[in-house]
Amino acid sequence: TGDPAQLQRAENGLADRLHTARKHAQVGEIFSDDVARALRHDIREGLRAQGISPPELLATNRWDASRIPIRDISVNARFPWNSGWDVPPSNLEVLPPTPEVLEYRLVGRDLLLIDVGADLVVDVLRQAVE
Repeated sequence: TGDPAQLQRAENGLADRLHTARKHAQVGEIFSDDVARALRHDIREGLRAQGISPPELLATNRWDASRIPIRDISVNARFPWNSGWDVPPSNLEVLPPTPEVLEYRLVGRDLLLIDVGADLVVDVLRQAVE
């Protein structure tokens, strides 16, 4: 449909159902300790391959802290799309592929896995960019 109100209702309904189904979701359910170690390594190597240091990445892709505090972004919460930037292409190449409905986003130093159809945070990897 092209009706924005109908699209918003569908998105909200999906988010509500996922939130209910995952009401006890916690950080680390997808990004377990082993996965987190591997992802941090892959991100670090992706940046190194592009000749970018983590401080350079963070300085170049400033996150506007006035929009929403990083601490307020949590698993199973709605994702505010104005709160982060896309993962740099150099890192997408080294990160595991996601199904079409999921997307990686960087917010500050954290890597988030987002369900784009529901605007819902699936998991958070704190300090993904070291």
